[in-house]
Amino acid sequence: MLRCQPRFPFPTPSRSRLARDFAVLACLLLALVAVSLAQETTPRPSPPATPEDAALAAALQGFQEKLQAGDLEGAIADLEALIERTDTPATARGILGGLYVETGRMQQALDLLRPLAESPDANPAVLYNLGRAARATGDPELAVSSFERAAAAAPVSPASRELGLIRGLQGRYGDAFALLYPWALEHPDDVEARLAAAAGALQLERAADAELLLSDLAQDDPPVRLLWGRLLLLREDPWGAIGYLKPLLDEAPAGMDREVHRALAAAYLTVGESSQAVDLLEGKVGNDPTIALQLARAQFQSGELDAAIATLEPFATEVMRNEQGREQLEPALVSGLTYEYGRLLLGAGRADEAVPFLRLATESDPTNKVSWQSLGQALAASGEREEAEQALARFTELAEREQEISMNQRERDLEDPTGKQLREAMALLAQGQGEEALQGIRSERELAPQDPRPPILEARALLVLGRAAEAETPARQALAISPDNPDAHYVLGTVLMARDRLAEARSELETTLQIAPDHTAAMNDLAVLLIELGEGDEARALLERVLELRPDDPVAKNNLERLSAKG
Repeated sequence: MLRCQPRFPFPTPSRSRLARDFAVLACLLLALVAVSLAQETTPRPSPPATPEDAALAAALQGFQEKLQAGDLEGAIADLEALIERTDTPATARGILGGLYVETGRMQQALDLLRPLAESPDANPAVLYNLGRAARATGDPELAVSSFERAAAAAPVSPASRELGLIRGLQGRYGDAFALLYPWALEHPDDVEARLAAAAGALQLERAADAELLLSDLAQDDPPVRLLWGRLLLLREDPWGAIGYLKPLLDEAPAGMDREVHRALAAAYLTVGESSQAVDLLEGKVGNDPTIALQLARAQFQSGELDAAIATLEPFATEVMRNEQGREQLEPALVSGLTYEYGRLLLGAGRADEAVPFLRLATESDPTNKVSWQSLGQALAASGEREEAEQALARFTELAEREQEISMNQRERDLEDPTGKQLREAMALLAQGQGEEALQGIRSERELAPQDPRPPILEARALLVLGRAAEAETPARQALAISPDNPDAHYVLGTVLMARDRLAEARSELETTLQIAPDHTAAMNDLAVLLIELGEGDEARALLERVLELRPDDPVAKNNLERLSAKG
């Protein structure tokens, strides 16, 4: 069965940290328990106190004292006795379930918490502890679903942390980063979460985010050095990466061995030292297709074509054969395996065998120009000339488009991944793929919640799609993030114009120009609004100012002609 290990082993939570998190939750809920018990056990109007009332108060007081003193077993005994004697609220049972988790009584926790979680509005702490109990008792599906519900109800919580670690292990790096990054920023002392978030950032090529997460950690810590080495490699400094990574061959803990070898091999491949990469990776493949792919590339660069084919064959053929298993892998990995194996077969003169693998490579990643080039060559060698010409034409198209992206743009993209993703979303929008563009924008909003650009672009996209009512929410969110951002005021003004709320729109557009006097888009739209309101002189002045700044602005020219035609 195909399995893909993450590029960096996302850490598992420490018992001490989880105990601390639960202690916080328990303290927050303890007052609710007391209030609820008092409300449910004290009639109204209150009769004279009875011995039972006194016993209940004493039991509650004893539970609270033991919990605060860290005597979990004693607190459990008191709470169990309390629950047996009284009709306690769900909150008390939820805390008891959490205490069972803390003391390792996972099956008891599962039995107690599962019924409480059946409610659609179950307490996030109950769901969190149910997830922990389910994971410990071998029910990963229940664990994940519980963490998902808890994280949805309480974002940036221990549940979102747990879910983020799980998503990282599953190779779902975007989801993992979105969950872990906000948590890591709010909990800078949580080194495990910061390392996991940094690993996700590197997978997503978010170099600036990775550096922020790593910058003030202990720099001699092996996991930190490993991630710094990968960051230097991402920033196209392979020799610097080698300097960081090579000492780890002797210093890293045993559990990091494969990751160090893989990262260092990638650096050696980049500088052309393929034999060094082969030495590092041989014997490390196991059932990991990512290492197999890396080793095959190193073997090919070293001139070992047959060895490279033998390394990749079991993985590539399994990908081709097992469609269900293929769907569990990242499309980039499927594309990489099938492209590499296909081109190796082509190089060995086995073009007919290469064609199906290269076809799958182009289907998995239609934007990879080298897959189209190899497919065209394999088809031509197999006598499929018409299809070969089509594949090579696609290669040429992609190559020409790629030339338009300068090295400076690549560097900017590494430092500003949000800008890159939004640029790609704008391209989709221009191509009429509005829903795909919205999906990309909203994903980026989760990854960069304090950046006003994603909600600004979301509002613009919704306007293009004719959904002005929906657009107002992201427009106002952008303004809340950055109150002095002229583009945030501008996009809200255009949304309000589309909703015929002209007075409010005018105020936002005028505010835009107060902040950014040369904002020509705001001038154009405000001029249109003023024309509608019959204020032609002010509109004319704005349009003339636009043409001073941008003499060829077609919008301003057309609106000025329209205004002149009105006399």
